[in-house]
Amino acid sequence: MNPLAMKDGVLGLERGFTTSGGETVASWLPDSRVVKTFNQVGAEMMTACDRFGTPPVMFLAGDDDTAKTTVAQLVGELGFEALDAGGLKQARILEPFAMVWINQALFRGLGRNWAFGVLRPKG
Repeated sequence: MNPLAMKDGVLGLERGFTTSGGETVASWLPDSRVVKTFNQVGAEMMTACDRFGTPPVMFLAGDDDTAKTTVAQLVGELGFEALDAGGLKQARILEPFAMVWINQALFRGLGRNWAFGVLRPKG
């Protein structure tokens, strides 16, 4: 989930500089282990990773290493390359990053049939 809100007819983040949606969820569930992920593509891409030549990237953030390892496995099983962004505080950068996808997909005409990837040089 991303903490989205409409303000003056423009879609944007409802929070982000001093907290994030991920941190808010963790504050509501203090005994839980929250991992922020699956917010950087549209739902249609969650099961479409096999259509890409290179696995698309999915960042994750959380404070519990065991929970992040479990979630990274799930991310990988769906066909994404899981990249650890750090502690849950890093949800503050993942949520605006999701807005890049939303902007391109919904407002700039790219459509919903794409995902971010990491390109590495050959050799």
